[in-house]
This record gives sequence, structure tokens and C-alpha cells, in this order.
Amino acid sequence: MQLISDLCSQHQPLKHARERTTEIILRSLPIGIVLLASLAVLQSTVVTQFAWIRGRPDLVAVMVLVWSLLSDRGDALAWAFGGGLLLDTLSGGPTGAAIIGLTVVSLLAGLSERRLWESHLSLPLVAVALGTIIYHLIYLAVLTVSGWSIPWIETLTTVTLPSMILNLILTLPAYRVARWLADQLWRGDVAI
Repeated sequence: MQLISDLCSQHQPLKHARERTTEIILRSLPIGIVLLASLAVLQSTVVTQFAWIRGRPDLVAVMVLVWSLLSDRGDALAWAFGGGLLLDTLSGGPTGAAIIGLTVVSLLAGLSERRLWESHLSLPLVAVALGTIIYHLIYLAVLTVSGWSIPWIETLTTVTLPSMILNLILTLPAYRVARWLADQLWRGDVAI
């Protein structure tokens, strides 16, 4: 009986950590949905008018990436999935392309230590640059598998690279917004 009691008590910290992660996700998800929905609508409507070469800023991808860098919790994946679902719903592309792309870049960005990103302001720029390229490569791969004829080299040079530069311009403002939101959520000042 003592052995069972000891085993149960050893799992209490894990249970507490799971409960805390669930609490964080439940607190951040409504804010993430509103923010990402607004960005997805802007990206699908207004931003389409502001192309550089053929590239456009990926508002949702930038926000998901910076949130993934700041968050050491499972809520970044929920943001990635939700943002991808919103983009897939508003786009003419195959369903799942944005979900897969955003989830993968969120996972990759989340592998790093949060303290690393906070101490080196240039590193979020590197993450967004690499994240944009990976996101576009995944999206192009899903389009190709879905039967779309994609001129890869042309698309990478006229869409992906200009989009990456536009995303880099948006990274620092997005990082500040995400940092402020994270501080409010994790301190508990945001009422839901």
C-alpha cells in the first residue's frame, strides 16, 4: 500500500504541470482566436492589395512564430492550428496546407529555450526568416501533392523571398504585441 501511495505522490508535480498548461491554454486561446481571426481576415483582404513583387506579408505566420518563441507552453500549437484553420478557410488552397505549415514551424520554433529569444533580439528575426521559408516550402509541397502545377524556383524567388522580407519588417512590432499579451496572460491581468 505504501508503494502505491509513493507512486501517486511522485506524479503530483506532473499532474499540477498538466493542470497549469491546460489553464494557460484556456486563458490564451480566446485571445489567440480573436487576434488570429483578425489577422487572417486582414491577410486575406486588405494585405492582398500590398504585394511586393508577388510576395505578401504572412500576418498569421508571423504572430504564430513570435508566440511560439515566447511561449513555453502548449498554447503555441493551439494558436498554430487555429491560425492555419482560419487561413485554410479563407484561402482557395487545399484544406490543411496552412494548418500543416504553421504547426510545423510552431513546433520548430518552440524547440528552443524561451530565455534564448528574450536575450537576443535578433534571433526572432532569424526564426521568422527561417519559419517563412519552411512554411512556404510546406505550403508549396501540399499544393504540389494536391495536383497544382507549381513553378517552384519562380515561386520561391518572387513570392517566398519578398514575403520573408515583409515578414521581417513586421517581426519586431508583432514581437512587442505578443510579449505584452504574454505578460498580461501569465500574470493573470487579462479578464476572459
